[in-house]
Amino acid sequence: MQTLIDEVTVLIIDDSNYDRAHYRKLLERSKDLSVVCVEATTAEEGFQLCCARAPDCVLLDCHLPDGDGLEVLQRINDEILEPMPVIMLTGDSDAETAVRAIKGGARDYLIKGSISGSALTRAVREAIEYIALMRVIKTQTEELEQRNRDLEEFAHVASHDLQEPLRKILRFGELLREDAGDDLSKECSEHLDRISNASVRMKTLIEDILSLSQTGIRGIRRESVDLDECIDNALEALSLRIEESNAEITRDDLPTAWCDPSLVTQLYQNLVNNALKFSNGEKPQVHITCDSSGPSVILGVRDNGIGIKEEHFSQIFSPFKRLHSRADYEGSGIGLSICRKVIECHHGKIWVESVPGQGAHFRFMLPQPTKSRFGALPSSATVR
Repeated sequence: MQTLIDEVTVLIIDDSNYDRAHYRKLLERSKDLSVVCVEATTAEEGFQLCCARAPDCVLLDCHLPDGDGLEVLQRINDEILEPMPVIMLTGDSDAETAVRAIKGGARDYLIKGSISGSALTRAVREAIEYIALMRVIKTQTEELEQRNRDLEEFAHVASHDLQEPLRKILRFGELLREDAGDDLSKECSEHLDRISNASVRMKTLIEDILSLSQTGIRGIRRESVDLDECIDNALEALSLRIEESNAEITRDDLPTAWCDPSLVTQLYQNLVNNALKFSNGEKPQVHITCDSSGPSVILGVRDNGIGIKEEHFSQIFSPFKRLHSRADYEGSGIGLSICRKVIECHHGKIWVESVPGQGAHFRFMLPQPTKSRFGALPSSATVR
């Protein structure tokens, strides 16, 4: 059995006295909908009542003496802040008109002369429930955006407040070592080393957490990007580490992608850095891959390192997930989480293929620049 909705106001905009009375009678007879009807006979009167009364639902005739119903629908969508459910009514069975109405924002489209009480009641109920749901989603989205802003502010404050005492610990440890000079015992020197190492690890962890929290939080700026430029920037940032490890970096021919160049540079930098870190004691060989043989272009970074067991494939992209001790490999376990977040911001996919002892191949998909039916994509756009 259906549950009664609280009393709702339905605005009927139609120049036909007969039709208005018919719709009112159908709605008032409803057993599961309590309705108060308000009526207008012209487009202008109807729009003014929409503004003044904020009805729960509008029944709008497509043909009015002073204007087109679709134009009224457009004004409701453009000029009224809160979403308002509109059901279009017409004597035409033209499919094109129906499509225009739905594309214009109407919640439903009913043909005059064939509207039953149950069909009208159902259309009104579903339109009201849909808009109510949209309002809840809008409210929750606004709350989530505010929480993200609060998180971003907290991350900045926490980063500063936590790093300042760490800098003092490091500095005073250095001063203590200098003041003690040759009188510093071996045991005390080891203690100071541990303090220093722990402080450096904590500083790195704070910076990584800040980086993870900020990735994509302000929205991403998408544009047509030459991925070779992202690789060049990532390798430049890692140039000292590449030189020290004597790594060999090669790459396939890379396409352009519809992405945020800063975030994708960060993605490649983290993946290449991981490849250098887990090098298996051999000369690191890192290959930037591109597979365009299938329906989608799949990009990636392949290495000749220690590899990953299959049971860990789904875990390594989680924050702070480490498969090895810090004594073996440095890092906080944040890098791959940042990679996953970058890909999620682009609505892409990232995964790993690996065999222990035979290296790892991190692969991902990014959108490619395309033309839509509305013409070429803009050179850049901010997406949230």
